[in-house]
This record gives sequence, structure tokens and C-alpha cells, in this order.
Amino acid sequence: MSEFEAKVSPGTKHAAASMRGDDSVVEEKVRFFEKLASSPGTYSKQSAFHSYTTRTTGGEWFTKSETTRISTSNNISSPPVGFEAYTAKENIIQELPVEPSPVAHVPIVSSAKHANNLFSQSARTNLQEYLPQLLPTVFDAPNFDPIADAQALRKAMKGWGTDEATILDIITKRSNRQRQEIYQAFKKEFGRDLISDLKKELGGDFEDVIVGLMMQPIEYEATELRKAMKGAGTDEKALIEILLTKTNGEMQRLVDCYNSLYETTLDDRIRSETSGDLQRLLILAVSCARDEHSFNPEKAHEQAMSLYNAGEKKLGTDEETFVILLGHAGRQQLLAVFEEYKAISGITLEQAVKSEFSGDLHKAILTIIQCMQSRPRYYAKRLHKAMEGLGTDDDTLIRILVSRSEIDLGNIKKEYETLYGCTLLSAIKGETSGDYKKALCAIVGSA
Repeated sequence: MSEFEAKVSPGTKHAAASMRGDDSVVEEKVRFFEKLASSPGTYSKQSAFHSYTTRTTGGEWFTKSETTRISTSNNISSPPVGFEAYTAKENIIQELPVEPSPVAHVPIVSSAKHANNLFSQSARTNLQEYLPQLLPTVFDAPNFDPIADAQALRKAMKGWGTDEATILDIITKRSNRQRQEIYQAFKKEFGRDLISDLKKELGGDFEDVIVGLMMQPIEYEATELRKAMKGAGTDEKALIEILLTKTNGEMQRLVDCYNSLYETTLDDRIRSETSGDLQRLLILAVSCARDEHSFNPEKAHEQAMSLYNAGEKKLGTDEETFVILLGHAGRQQLLAVFEEYKAISGITLEQAVKSEFSGDLHKAILTIIQCMQSRPRYYAKRLHKAMEGLGTDDDTLIRILVSRSEIDLGNIKKEYETLYGCTLLSAIKGETSGDYKKALCAIVGSA
């Protein structure tokens, strides 16, 4: 069993068990948890329990009674409120392959409703045969001691000079869950805020990487949104990348976090910083307007024809038709529309959009199309764009590597090499230097 399978595959099967609604689900859930937590080289029981009780769009891994049962029998605490982790259940909904499944009678699905139907019908199949593997590059460190790490970090920042090597080695080689424990240990041991101390001791892009890693993932993305809309000008590219790549569940958590951190709501801030059709797309996204629970293949041809008539077939472009459909339809529906469009036009919708649109709306619509097909491939293209030509878009480079490191950065690496014929690691080494380069390379991992 691979390292990834040991850490993620049981949870994916676990999700299928939860969604089937069988009478034996509770026992099966408990057995999966016990097996996961006791397997060599996998999460500790506490870490497994945190990861597999994270709230998702479709509910929680364990009911309250099941949580009590497992935590009591294993002498572990319940996960903290707001603990962030990507779960297999949500990945089932968002990350199924674009191409038809090699397993007979297994359609592409894009919603919990369709997932429920799928799993109830396919006990005869092996879930792992058609579910893609999400490959993170950062994992829990073995033999973790948050107090020892806190003490080492304090020593690295105390007195004259700063030991950047120690800071880099600790922060980049711990999971986010472990970093949060280090943060709490640092505050308890020294009465100081670790992030504030790191900001005082570090600088430039290296500081941005380390501070980003120290933040909880959802808070990090919220602060990136804030930065994109703060001061003179707006970073529309960052808004598009963050807001138009989310499922409804991911978006709701991000909106809730942003609104809890800042006085102005995310909705109001977007309305004040953007305009026109781009604003409409972004507002639809933060309103969770996408219908992830409906799929009507018969309607796909009609929808594709409406896009063709609104673009290629007429002089000028009816942007509203594109915004309404691409802002509301779910992934499975859009994938069907994309296929129908190619049959009607002879070219892909992505090719048509490149000739019909320009500016930020062009970028926004392409983002939706590409993410519906493959999020890892989309992020690989964003990383390449950030590093091509003169200069480097360090903000984009840092944001993607930090935010995807515990989700699918391994998949992004594979897509990057397929698309551009070189490894992501080698590209980063050629564009960065010093401790900044070392930090990014540590996140990406070996080629």
C-alpha cells in the first residue's frame, strides 16, 4: 500500500460507506477508523479523528453518538471547531475524472445526490478503480513534539540574528494541524504570538511563505482575498483564482471565515471593488448559486446551442448568456454542455471563449471551464503563467503552493510536467533563490 493509499484511501471508502446508508455503516465506519489509525506510517489516532470528523457539504463523517463512542474508546479528544481538512467525501463530488469511467455503468457524478445513487448501485465495483487519487505533498511529521518545536523556534529567533534554517526546517516539514499545535505551545510556553514573532524576524517572499503556512488554510485564503481588494487597485486575477475554483461547500466556509474576520462582508467588498459581468460571476460564486445537485443530459444540447448562438453565430457576444449558464450549472451538467458544444461548433468552448472574450471576464470564464475539467491542470497552468517570461508573479506562486500543499499539489506537479515537459521543482529552482527557494522546494517535495 502506498503512502497516499494508507492515508486517504480508507477515508474514501469510509465516505462511500457513510453515503450508502447501510445498517452496518456505523460498525464499518468504526472499523475503518481503527484500521487507519493503527496502520504503520499513517496518521495518529488523534490526527485521523480530526481529519475524518471534519464537517463537509453533505454532513459529518461521524454522528454525535459515534464521535462520543470513538473518542471514549480510544482515549482521544474531539476535533477542534473549525478544523480544516479536505475529506474524501467532498473530493468524490468535485474531483471525479472528466473522461468516462473504465468501470461499466459508473457515470461521472458531481453532487452528493448523484454520489448517493452511484454508491447504492455499485457495491460490485472497487471505488478506487475510478476515483482519482488526490496527492498532497505535505503530511503529518512522525514523532511530533509541539513543545520541542516551539522551543526550537524561540531559540532561532531570540537574540542577535535569526536562524532561518531552523525555522524553514520546522515549518515546512509539519502539517497545518501540527503547526497549529506549535502555535498554541509557543503561546503557552513563552506568552508570545508565534506569527507576530515570525513577521518581525523574517522578510520578503520567505516571510510570506512561512506566515502563510502557519495560518489555518481557510483563514489564509480569506486574508489573500482581503489583500487582493485592499488599497489602490484590485487584483482581479487573484479574486478569479480563489473564488471561481470552489465547490459550494468550500465557498460557504470561506465566506463565513471572511465575514468573521472583517467588518465588511465579502459580498459587499466584491460589489465595491468590481463591476459588470465579472462582478456578476463573482457574486454568483460567493452566493453558492451553482446547482450541484441536478443533471439533465437532455438539456445539455439546448444549453450548448444557446452559448453558440450567443457567441460564434452572431456579430458581437451576448455575455449575459455565458454568465448565467456558467455561473449556475453544476460540474456534471457543464461537462455535458462542453461535449455538446464541440459537436455543434467543431471547436471546444474554451477555444470559442478565447476568440469571443477579452480582459478579466475572459480569464474568469476560462477559469470556470478549466476547473470543471480538472482543477490540478488549471493550477498547473496558473503556476506556469506565474513563472514564464521576465519576472515572477510571486504572490500567485506562493498562494497556490501553500493552499494546495495538503490537498492536490502532487497532482498539480504531474499535470505541470505533462503540459510543459519539465518538473515543477526545476521551474521553481530556476525562478527563485535563497531561503525563499528552499521553502518552496520543501513544500513541493522531490521531483
